Amino acid sequence: MNQIMRRPLMHLTLASLGTLALLTLQAIGQEPSVRVDLMPISLRGKLVAYYPSGNEIKKLEAFETGIGSPTFYKGSKTLRLFATEEDARPRAEGEPQPTPIATVSLPSNVRRVLLLPIAKPDNKLEIRAMGIDDNSLKAGDYRMFNLSTFDIAALIGTKPLRLKPGQTLDVSDSSLRTKDENLGVQIAYLKDDKQKLFYSGMWGHSVDARNYIFMINSGNPNSPISVRKFHDLPSVPSIGYEPAQNASP
Repeated sequence: MNQIMRRPLMHLTLASLGTLALLTLQAIGQEPSVRVDLMPISLRGKLVAYYPSGNEIKKLEAFETGIGSPTFYKGSKTLRLFATEEDARPRAEGEPQPTPIATVSLPSNVRRVLLLPIAKPDNKLEIRAMGIDDNSLKAGDYRMFNLSTFDIAALIGTKPLRLKPGQTLDVSDSSLRTKDENLGVQIAYLKDDKQKLFYSGMWGHSVDARNYIFMINSGNPNSPISVRKFHDLPSVPSIGYEPAQNASP
């Protein structure tokens, strides 16, 4: 009697488990999608890679001389970069998929993403993705990235700031959004509780440009930090942009 009573219960339990497993597999197969502008920057040499975006294969180029043109991307939140256009081609089910040279998880709820290639000690490529929210960083503003191993003190115009290693800080003020001008800039690193000036100059400031400043180790003991300055124009639309009402990832 007890065995007969248990059979329907066991049947329902197995059915429930099967349904749960099916739903779990479906959830795993559906990666979150994003709609963002990609902006590649390189601090250490040129990078060329390819990635699938919708039904297209797109080329990504990162230079040290400036930010690549913002390019609209729709697709998986996990961006996979491949060495060749052929490697980036979608494969049929069961067909071997080439290994990406790098993968990066893209942030959500931002309009643009800086893609920064990082050379690791094992010579493998790492890509950092840094979201740019138009509501928090506007034209005329500066975002400072201290990627060096030093504590840094800086003066951007009349704005003093301090950054610890790995810290990011925004310089934002209404005065930076009202007129084009030349800004005096001084940047020092701290050693033995003393400031050592390693950069001094004038930056041409535009109210239309949004600025990204990277400070990295140079490897030169006499001047151990390099400063790299980039900018974008938030008002300029990205290449290939598709309005949200007409397209979905």
